Amino acid sequence: MKIDKENALAGVVAVVALVAIICELVFGGISTASIAGAVKDIAGITVDISVFLLAFRAFAKKEDTTFRGKLESAMEDIEKSYAPLIQEHKAKETNQSDVNKNVTYIRYDIANKVEALFGVECNDYMRFFEINAQTPDKITFFVRKKFFGEPFTPDIIAEHIKGFCDKNYNQYSTTYSVDKDGASITVSFGKTLETCDEIKSLISIVDDVLLLYIAEYKKK
Repeated sequence: MKIDKENALAGVVAVVALVAIICELVFGGISTASIAGAVKDIAGITVDISVFLLAFRAFAKKEDTTFRGKLESAMEDIEKSYAPLIQEHKAKETNQSDVNKNVTYIRYDIANKVEALFGVECNDYMRFFEINAQTPDKITFFVRKKFFGEPFTPDIIAEHIKGFCDKNYNQYSTTYSVDKDGASITVSFGKTLETCDEIKSLISIVDDVLLLYIAEYKKK
């Protein structure tokens, strides 16, 4: 909630009005009628004071300036744009190794079918990308055959994505590898990402690779 001029003004006016009511009650003489009038007036400004306090509390909330906090904040627009196709990975408390890894890595998952974009229900998600939150010097994307289906193979798609990154993000080093579950593409930045501009560049890569996933899927 953003504290705007209207909320701030309403809060200041309400506090001043409250002080005036108390002063009037004290110096004007205390009686049943004056107390009843004061209670009525105070009730009338309580809402304004409440709104002001809520706005101030939200405004005063400390911003998360860690890499994780900044990346998660920057990813919000992408999540909204492609919802529910991608989502941040939430480790299951029943899986301790998953919980432990989630402390170190920031991971986002992708639905097992692009149709999730068009309202098709999907409860199955797999890894889309992960990055080490403590030493964010590279990002790894994961290609799974289950997402793309026949006739594509993960290595061909990984090669296409690597080629795109080599062309459009040639300031970074991009490699890919194949394993029993599919393939992975790693973009190495050559340094630890820290600044807002560096995180914006990272988000741009995420957005482009996600679009490539969708484009490859639609080739079927």
